[in-house]
Order: sequence, then structure tokens, then C-alpha cells
Amino acid sequence: MEVLLTCFAIFTAKVAHVSLATIRIIYLTKANGTTAAVIGFVETIVYVIALSMVLSNLDRWENIVCYGCGFASGIVVGSMIEEKIAIGTVHVQIVAPQNGGHVQEMLREHGFGVTSIPCQGKTGKHLINHVIMKRKRLGELFKLIQDHHPEAFVSVLDARQTMGGYEEGATTRRGTALERDAVVEARGDAK
Repeated sequence: MEVLLTCFAIFTAKVAHVSLATIRIIYLTKANGTTAAVIGFVETIVYVIALSMVLSNLDRWENIVCYGCGFASGIVVGSMIEEKIAIGTVHVQIVAPQNGGHVQEMLREHGFGVTSIPCQGKTGKHLINHVIMKRKRLGELFKLIQDHHPEAFVSVLDARQTMGGYEEGATTRRGTALERDAVVEARGDAK
């Protein structure tokens, strides 16, 4: 029974350690060093605990196997956690035929800021629609594109930092950005 409890403790500690490491690296790459440092502090303590349990019982091969399994499982768990919390901002490029519908209007109706640039592709004139957005809304954007413009080509890039521009839900002194745009359009002095 003691062997099973030790194996379980090693496995659980290693899953926690690697999951924390994955999340720490994500925060670090998103320019959030303070959060990464706090996670790193906890991660190191968990790592030392797991490693000490293995090193104090090197004659038990089960501990080494549990350590390895915990490492592999931690990668999977860390990836799943990272997908759920969806930290950061992404730059989405949507290439669609220029005459194949109005991707930009559809996205704007759903609160996405869109900048469109004409381009030429193999099959004719297209528009590259650039959207800078919170990664948490990526599933929503993919569903909209798939439902309304399945022929579009979509690529996603991480945006480490952004400055200026339109951000969904951003507020100004006159209310939300959408409300401000409606007032500007009604007055006829659009940008």
C-alpha cells in the first residue's frame, strides 16, 4: 500500500510540476513576468518534492516509471489548461474572394475589428482581412467563418503585444467603441 501511495504522490507531483511549467512559459512569452515568477516559485517547490521522493527510493523502479508517466501526463494536462484559459492576443488573417461575400461586415456585426487589404491570388482578386483579437474568442470566429465563408483561408499568429486600434468592448468617454462609431456615422464625419 505504501508503494502505491508513493507512486501516486510522485505521479501527481510531476503532473502538477510540468503543468505549472507549461503555464509559466506561456505567461513569460506573453510578457507577464510577474505571474510567471509566482508560478515558477510554486513549480520549483513541487519539482523538489517529486524529485526527492524518487531519489530517496532509487531501488524502486516503480517510482521512476511513475515520474516519467507524470512528466508525459503533465504535458497533456498543461496543454489542456492552456487551451482553456486562452491567454493573450492573436492576429488572424482571413483571405476570402473579394466578390465572395462580405467577410469584414459579418465580422464587424459580431464585434470584431477588421482591416481589409486587397490582394491577388491564384483564382483572382481577394481580400486579406486582418483581425487582432483576444484568443478566447478564436472558437467563435472560426465558427462564423466556417458557417458563412467556408472557402476562406484562415491563419492565426500570436501577437505578443499590441497598441492602438479597435479592440472589442473597449470603452471611451462616449461609451463603447461600437457606440462611438455609430455616432460618428450618424453625423457623417467618419474617419
